[in-house]
Amino acid sequence: VPPKDFDKMMEERYKDGSNFVRYGEDDFENKRAIDRNNIIPSARDPTIWKVKCMVGRERNSAFCLMQKYVDLKSLGTKLQIISAFALDHIKGCIYIEADKQFDIIEACKGLTTIYSSRIATVPKNEVSHLLSSRITRNEVSEGSWAHVKNGKYKGDLAQIVAVNDARKRATVKLIPRIDLQAMTAKFGGGVSLKKNSTPAPRLISTSELE
Repeated sequence: VPPKDFDKMMEERYKDGSNFVRYGEDDFENKRAIDRNNIIPSARDPTIWKVKCMVGRERNSAFCLMQKYVDLKSLGTKLQIISAFALDHIKGCIYIEADKQFDIIEACKGLTTIYSSRIATVPKNEVSHLLSSRITRNEVSEGSWAHVKNGKYKGDLAQIVAVNDARKRATVKLIPRIDLQAMTAKFGGGVSLKKNSTPAPRLISTSELE
């Protein structure tokens, strides 16, 4: 092919809108679409049921139910459920995958933390949201602001100056609440305030501490 014709052919083949041209974001969007389709339930999929349970015992309830499934299966009896799980952000219920409500009632017999009389189906269009992962963001970062929850500085505004993710600790900077009268009484002279009183926050110079 002559160089001139080759250049023209390449220009036609790889111009905007050509089927030969693909971008990285195209593959990403296609993958997202495939991932979404993979978690959308079909009419043939078993139903997911929302079952009330004791608040604070969600994980334990789901575990006990699946342990019962394993134990009975080893004895030759199979519970007619497929799976059971709990979600950390949803309190007071677990989710059980099964074809029939009756199968859930039978499976939950003897488990006192599960209230099998309070069952509702999860609509098919909500299943994908139910099973999608929730990203927990660490909102504590250097330079951000927070309120102290406990102790003498409870409710005070503090600035975060360092974060130790490994130890789950943060170093903060705040306006001190130093009881100068109590310090004076402790180290000689002066009248101390009541024990339970909290000194007001204020900036203090080093000369006041001498």
